[in-house]
Amino acid sequence: MVYGVYFAIATGLIRMALSHEDLTQGAIAGVTGGLLFGIWTGISTVRRRALYTRLVDPIPPEKLAEVFQFADKGPLPDNAEMRVASGRIVAYRLSKLGSALWATYIIFGAFGAFSLYKAITSGAVWWIFLIFFAAAVLAAVVRASRIRRRGVLFGVSAEDDVSEVMDEPRRNPFEI
Repeated sequence: MVYGVYFAIATGLIRMALSHEDLTQGAIAGVTGGLLFGIWTGISTVRRRALYTRLVDPIPPEKLAEVFQFADKGPLPDNAEMRVASGRIVAYRLSKLGSALWATYIIFGAFGAFSLYKAITSGAVWWIFLIFFAAAVLAAVVRASRIRRRGVLFGVSAEDDVSEVMDEPRRNPFEI
């Protein structure tokens, strides 16, 4: 729900600035958007954590942050179980990389094009949005490059089999 609060504040302020709404209308829009965004991100985060916990099994969930450290930027771990778990995280990310990049290009490209149009026709504030969307695309490209380099380091690829984890039925996202 923390991200929902940030989203609510940003949404409310943007709506008030662009639509010249009063504080009440901006606050209602912000709270509604923030609540929905917070619920969505909360459920997504719980599900993603459960997926990653299954991916790194038999490593206990308390060590998940350490596994991510190795998978993201740390050296190859000396412990064989940690190396395999980190490699599975990298292999999973590689398997999702193509579709994630295309979605990023399409969504942020469309928003960038819209921002460019609005910057030309409506006002300079839209240049800020264009810069944000361009930075998001650039960040996705840099992250993809990093994931590919980590795949080479761990000796894994997108074709490595992590499907048995993906085929498990989804559990209640609120289950502990």
